[in-house]
Amino acid sequence: MRPHRYAPRAPVDQEAIEAAIRRARQLRSEFFAGALQRVVKAFIRWNQRNALNHRLQTLPDYLLKDIGIGRGPLPAVVSGARRRPSQVFAGALERVVKAFIRWNQRHALNHRLQALPDYLLKDIGIGRDQIPAVVSGALKRQASPLAEAVSHGSLSFLDAKKRRAGNTAPDTEKALAA
Repeated sequence: MRPHRYAPRAPVDQEAIEAAIRRARQLRSEFFAGALQRVVKAFIRWNQRNALNHRLQTLPDYLLKDIGIGRGPLPAVVSGARRRPSQVFAGALERVVKAFIRWNQRHALNHRLQALPDYLLKDIGIGRDQIPAVVSGALKRQASPLAEAVSHGSLSFLDAKKRRAGNTAPDTEKALAA
C-alpha cells in the first residue's frame, strides 16, 4: 500500500467551517448581484438605442441630411459603430497636430543641444554623438549623488554615496554647507 501523498490536516473547528460558509455565500451573492447589474445596464442601453433609433426613423430626410447621416446607416449610428465624417476628420486632424507638436519639440531640443559647446554638453553628462538618443528619449540620465541626496532631503553628499552602496547610516560630520 502506498503512503498518502498529503500530510494529514489538523482538525478544523466548527466556527471556521461556518465562517467559510458565510464567506462563500457572501461571494455568491456579490457575484449574482454584479451579474444582475450588468444585465439591467445592458437592457437599459438596448432600450435607449431602440428609442433613439425610433426617433431618428421618424425624422424627415431633410433633417437627417442636415445632421449629416442618411437613412440607411441609422442602426450603425445609433449603436455607435459609425462616426460622422466630421468626427473622423477632427480625430485625424488632432492626431496630425499632436504629431507635429511632438516633432517640433524634438527638433527644437535637438537644435538647442547641438548649439551648446562641448564643455557644457560634458557638464550635462552627454556627448555630441548622444544628442539624437537624448532627443528621442532612448538615453536617460542617471541622477548624480548630489541630486539624489537633495531628493531624499539630505544635504550630505556622502549620505547619497552610502545609500547607493547600501549603507543608510547618516554621516553628519561631512555635510555640505548650505
